[in-house]
Amino acid sequence: MIHFRCCLTALPLLIATGTAGLAADATPEGAARLTEVFQTYLGKTPGVVTVTPSGAVYDLRLDAGPLLSSIPETDAKVTVSPILLQLTDNGDGTWSMTQDQAFDMKMQVPGEADVTLSIASLKTTGIFDEKLAAFSTTTSEFTDLKMDQTVTAPDGPSHVAYSIASGQVTTTGTAGASGGVDLTQTMSAQTLIETFNVPMEPGGAPVEISLTAESYGIDGKMTGLRTQQIQSTLAFFVAHPSDAEVKAAQEDLRGLLRSDLPLFDHLGAKGLVKTIAAQTPIGPVTLSSMGVEAEANGIVADGMVREALSLDGLVLPPGLVPEWAAALVPQKTALDVKVSGFDLANPVGQILAAFDLTKPEPLEQAFLDSLLPAFLPNGTVDITLAPGETVAPAFTLGYEGAMKAGPAQEIPSGKAKISLKGYDAIVAALSDAPPEVGQQMLPALTLIRGMAQQVGDTLVWDIDASTPGTMLVNGNDLGPMLGQP
Repeated sequence: MIHFRCCLTALPLLIATGTAGLAADATPEGAARLTEVFQTYLGKTPGVVTVTPSGAVYDLRLDAGPLLSSIPETDAKVTVSPILLQLTDNGDGTWSMTQDQAFDMKMQVPGEADVTLSIASLKTTGIFDEKLAAFSTTTSEFTDLKMDQTVTAPDGPSHVAYSIASGQVTTTGTAGASGGVDLTQTMSAQTLIETFNVPMEPGGAPVEISLTAESYGIDGKMTGLRTQQIQSTLAFFVAHPSDAEVKAAQEDLRGLLRSDLPLFDHLGAKGLVKTIAAQTPIGPVTLSSMGVEAEANGIVADGMVREALSLDGLVLPPGLVPEWAAALVPQKTALDVKVSGFDLANPVGQILAAFDLTKPEPLEQAFLDSLLPAFLPNGTVDITLAPGETVAPAFTLGYEGAMKAGPAQEIPSGKAKISLKGYDAIVAALSDAPPEVGQQMLPALTLIRGMAQQVGDTLVWDIDASTPGTMLVNGNDLGPMLGQP
């Protein structure tokens, strides 16, 4: 769904600033000019781009059918509904866009895959700003989205089907402070259902799992998206459709790819799924909510990627966990990890300067092997675990930390802090466990407890391994315990 939305909303971005002179009323001359603009990015295959003046509106039809039919014969069959848009010249460098249609896509590869996607109703309105080369606003609504996929693999066929009852997407675009476009998007969806059958072993019966969620919402922002530069690169490949033409113009391509960088400055998104239920072979599993966060920098020297996951209200099937362990099952957890300290701009810049499409291997393996120092200028990456916790009826476990790791350090180094409330409740639960469990776990807990610092009702372990090869816990050197000199 995300890939489809990106593709759909990107299509009107192809309206270039050269259309600014068109009159407010639709004319055959205006239709011809729009056709030329879209063909710059989508090619001139007859039937792909059709623009028809209709009063004050240009009816735009984008049909992938002629392109699909021109692909060399294979067993694969793909059909896609045409995209139908209505464009209105506002006379001030902006264009109004509307869309109201159903959508279908089918792909069949005999013996390998069978995929269908349908949307009963898709309605979109928006304002395209020529100066931005992007939408300043869009609002979309869809209903009854369904996807069905069957994949045949050596282990046996697997089947996935999902549906979304309805959804809404709003997007705004403004000029970026450092160039490009800043895009903000909010998406919400209601009544999500997914089922899948997957064989657990070759030739075995498939296992069916079904998932439902009441709603899903996500807020995202991308800063500095280089829309105009990316469009220019797309136009290059349309103007050079063969390998020979691309190779002959590779210096032009090199310059265009450099102008695309850093693609965007920063990307971040935060989502929340509510009221999740899963029917599994071991019984029902439910979650009150699941939160997801992600962010990343573009192709810049200050490389960074971060992911965070939070779960709340976990309930496992009755009887799955023995009674003595029920209080030890986490019901809430949060994990937030960031990796930074790497450089994407330098190695990508070297690749763009070095590739030669006229050679059998555009990039030699020795050159690729030499890129590691450019990717890791300090020989390490920084891994940060933000403060988080795992909560069960019997305990609350907190954690945070930071470390450096990479080829420049044989042993990773860093610091961490772990806290625990409910130690006595854990010991009490394990005391009721079967002997083979309790006798194994209780001595280890006693040893760990002896290293802790008591702070009120909380046990704390401050871990300092900032010097490679040493580890201090609350100031005590564990080297002798670990057999180190």
